[in-house]
Amino acid sequence: MRLLDSRKERIASEFKRIEETKADIEKTRLEYEARLARIEEEANRMIKDAIAQGREITDEVRKKANSEAQDIIDSARQNVKYELIKAKEELRDSIINLTIKATESVIQEKFTEPDDKKLISNFLDNIDKADSDER
Repeated sequence: MRLLDSRKERIASEFKRIEETKADIEKTRLEYEARLARIEEEANRMIKDAIAQGREITDEVRKKANSEAQDIIDSARQNVKYELIKAKEELRDSIINLTIKATESVIQEKFTEPDDKKLISNFLDNIDKADSDER
């Protein structure tokens, strides 16, 4: 009987040890699953952060490019305005000189150059004024 009782206790002890080992294994499995879930959650968060950061960088680059493009356009407009004013002044001076030469040849006498320029400049101012009044 003692032998049977001893064997029964040993078997019961083994079953108990097996159940404890199963419980430990289950506990470890649950811990690993929880850890994996946290790692996956952290990885997803890091991916979302990287995507958001990429979008911010893209937006900054786009804004900077637009700003630089606008600066180039503004500069080009200023250059065009300057060149237009310069061309008008050169054209005006050419017209004045041509008019003086034409007038000299028609009248066969020459006024003083400042008088000539003043007379023609007044004439062109009147043309400019009439042109702007029409607009």
